[in-house]
Amino acid sequence: MLVAVSTDAASSPHKDFQHKKFDATVLASLQLLNEQCKAFSVVPLSKKQKFEYLLGEFEKQSLKINNLSDALSNFVNLPESRLFTREIINCQIKLSDTWRNLLYQPQVENLIQQLTNSHNAKFRELGFRLSQARNSQATQNQLARLRILEAEIAQWAKKKTPVIPSKLCLIPNQENIIDNSILHFYLLNQPQESCRKQIWTQFYKQSTTIVQDWIEQKNTIAQYSGYRTFIEQQQFYNILNKPQSILNYLQSKSSTTAIEPWNIGQILKNAPRTSFAKLQLETLLAKSFIQLSKLGISTQQLTPNLYRIWLNKRLLGHLYLDASQTKSGSRVVRYPVIGHQFADITLTAPKILTSNRKVKQFISQLARTVTIMADSPEFYLSSNTMDFSDSRELGAIWLTKWLQQQLKITTASKGSREQIAQTYQQQLNIIKAKWALLVFTGQEYNVPALSAFNHSSSLVNYIYSDPNFFSQNIGIYKGLFQDDLASMLLEKSKISANQIFEILVVNESRQAINKRLNVILAHPFELKDIININKLKSKKRSSN
Repeated sequence: MLVAVSTDAASSPHKDFQHKKFDATVLASLQLLNEQCKAFSVVPLSKKQKFEYLLGEFEKQSLKINNLSDALSNFVNLPESRLFTREIINCQIKLSDTWRNLLYQPQVENLIQQLTNSHNAKFRELGFRLSQARNSQATQNQLARLRILEAEIAQWAKKKTPVIPSKLCLIPNQENIIDNSILHFYLLNQPQESCRKQIWTQFYKQSTTIVQDWIEQKNTIAQYSGYRTFIEQQQFYNILNKPQSILNYLQSKSSTTAIEPWNIGQILKNAPRTSFAKLQLETLLAKSFIQLSKLGISTQQLTPNLYRIWLNKRLLGHLYLDASQTKSGSRVVRYPVIGHQFADITLTAPKILTSNRKVKQFISQLARTVTIMADSPEFYLSSNTMDFSDSRELGAIWLTKWLQQQLKITTASKGSREQIAQTYQQQLNIIKAKWALLVFTGQEYNVPALSAFNHSSSLVNYIYSDPNFFSQNIGIYKGLFQDDLASMLLEKSKISANQIFEILVVNESRQAINKRLNVILAHPFELKDIININKLKSKKRSSN
């Protein structure tokens, strides 16, 4: 049971939390979640029941588990949750075990067969998702080993051997370089490129044998699930479902003049900012709602911060706006499932948007929110949260681009700080995606070079120092690919935006992505179309 915690700092037994004030509502919610988790149980599925009855039973059990898991996820990153680490971990373990037990009940195997063989696209989609959920399960020992390795990698990434600059490379107020923040300060203030390169290389020079153990464990889990390798498991349901296809795509976007990581700070420091007039969040939201109405989206403001969202007079859910944050973000409290529950999503943002980048970030989060609400399936497993393919965010990215176009949001000017940062981040993601492809396939695929700053051990360690590499790994290419595909849909489609929204986002008939692309483009999607577009853009940049 959770121990009641006073907001009085003196009552806290944790040294780290002294002098902190905690939200009583959050504490009460955590207490309630813990009680729900302790009382939670799954009833075995009935035997010898008709398909429809068994499907309904499974959906009820699925909603119980996943709604509780989603609710828990909304509190994990809040400061109050750190007081209840043990209870949260115990609940997560219980939910994981319960979900696994539900998936492996004998009746579910028969349910999968009936769903995947159905003529109904909605049933087939659920069957594929259910099969995918089963195939992604690992034994408790395998998961424990993987979590231990990931924890060790996290410690390895943080632990750096102190780097002491030589006399020729010292700068005023210099400290020994022991972490990323001190390194960034040094790179930003050291005028000599040779010194910056030397310190950067030394900082990221360390053994990475533990990462190879992690890769082998990921492959072991994939093989346990019936796949030859981890990459085969991850690519099975994707548009780009072969390593060579991913590589061909990445090569079409690779730049021959990548900015070195030890120089990016200096370059950004000296680059001009894109001119921008401050914008009230309330104004941008109102203008965005007007544009969304063209797609059938309507809103009803219930309180200053709470909105009810509709699509063609069908209630989708509720949007809560938290304008007290410094960054834009969104948090799904509850995913929509037709006939069971409406969506509840919290959208966070600052009251005043002070840059073009912040405007784009808010529009992106708003588009993601609307997309999740509009994509309301009949089953939880068919929702956006259970989609791990390389088209998962396609609808949200397309809607983001469409909204920016309608609102006439200007792009970053050439040579500006924002434009340089975008280009650098894109090239860095391409390098990371290539490396992930190489380490998981064990094949070189004749890649000429990972980057302009060579294929060095320091570069590899630099990649591994990013925790996102281990959470996204071979999926790093997905954001790049979906961005290009969304741009192509926006530019090449002959049908209206309203029709694209209905087909790509709402997808009431639950058609597979390739069928939807075929309708939108009026021909089957081929990777060469995007590759040719990228090559033309590259030529245009070279000629400028």
